[in-house]
Amino acid sequence: MYHYCHPEEVERIISKLARHELTAKSLQIIKSHHEETYKHSLRVAKLSIDLALENNLSEKTVRMIGCAALLHDFGKTKIDARILSKKSSLTRLETLVVMKHPHMGAQELKNFLPKKARRIIENHHHPTDRLTQIVSAADMYDALTFPRTYKDGLPIEKVLEIMSGQFAGKARLIDQLKKRLVQHPRSQYRLN
Repeated sequence: MYHYCHPEEVERIISKLARHELTAKSLQIIKSHHEETYKHSLRVAKLSIDLALENNLSEKTVRMIGCAALLHDFGKTKIDARILSKKSSLTRLETLVVMKHPHMGAQELKNFLPKKARRIIENHHHPTDRLTQIVSAADMYDALTFPRTYKDGLPIEKVLEIMSGQFAGKARLIDQLKKRLVQHPRSQYRLN
């Protein structure tokens, strides 16, 4: 369970982004290709927006982060859905293909998104700047917390332990997540 600090603002921004024609079309492509990736993308966007608001970023920057988060896994639309839905471990070759999704997504969206948003998409697994770290933290949290076809979701305590040890960004983002989870362990807010 995750407690949003800015639930109304998060929903307002998500609604605004989803009404943008090219964003809506891109989300539909993701949804048609792989429903689980689509749901993950929505949750990551909501959490990214909330973290961006928590860090007092400008409205324009928050919207850009939200858009990049919505489309951070767009490159997976270029990967066979059977690989994305595989219940067993991926082969070495399949893993290499999946690892290319950030670059493929940034390339596919190069005529549509601003450079900063494409940089977030391309680097969300290896964040180097503050904006990418926000999306990366949200992506990692969601990937560990929610069940996938190949694994169960982990308990919050284990997620925070893993993130504290493996997250490549600022520890402050993990602290912000931890603070909400500790203060609101049975929150009515879920990332869905």
